[in-house]
Amino acid sequence: MTLAAIDLRHTHWLAVSAIVASGIVAAFQVGKVVITIPALRADLGLDLTDAGWIMAIFSLLGVACGIPVGSLVGRFGARRLLVAGLTAITIGSAMAAASHGYPLLLAMRTLEGLGFVFITIAGPSMLREVIATKDRDLAFSLWSSYMPTGMALVLAAGGFVQGWRGVWWATAALAALAAMFVLMVVPGGASGNGSTGDKVTLRDVLGGAGRTIRNA
Repeated sequence: MTLAAIDLRHTHWLAVSAIVASGIVAAFQVGKVVITIPALRADLGLDLTDAGWIMAIFSLLGVACGIPVGSLVGRFGARRLLVAGLTAITIGSAMAAASHGYPLLLAMRTLEGLGFVFITIAGPSMLREVIATKDRDLAFSLWSSYMPTGMALVLAAGGFVQGWRGVWWATAALAALAAMFVLMVVPGGASGNGSTGDKVTLRDVLGGAGRTIRNA
């Protein structure tokens, strides 16, 4: 399905639900650390500094990568970045669940963080492509609830999952399902699809990240 096939006089609510669900899955990646950090420390022998990096890496990636990832939306399209973000979370969560040491866990946590940034930046861009003007306020209100909703759900459900690895496996599975949902119901052909406009080079991306860090 392409955007041209959608009558934007009417909101594509199934696509909206997939986009918001992607944001909620992204929020799971933040909340799951809150409920599993004691078990992580006990299982892997992490000290407070190690645990702090596991929790803080998302914030650092948000600062460093927000602007460059926004540029990538214009080149590759919001839908592709949304799926890429969910895929990164799936791989990162699954490999972290299978890890037995801090270096791999931190590396996979970084991959999850990149996925989180992709989703939270691509989501609003994709949302604009599937909503009618009259529903814009409602749709973006739903999107704005992804973080508290995701945090509340993972905190509530975490106690029913066995061990920290179980939580990581569960979030990997949910991210994979969300990616399939997006591919099935969210239309392709976002305005930023790489076919028009200025090309974004690797130098632009790295330069944007550097400037963001210096100005933070």
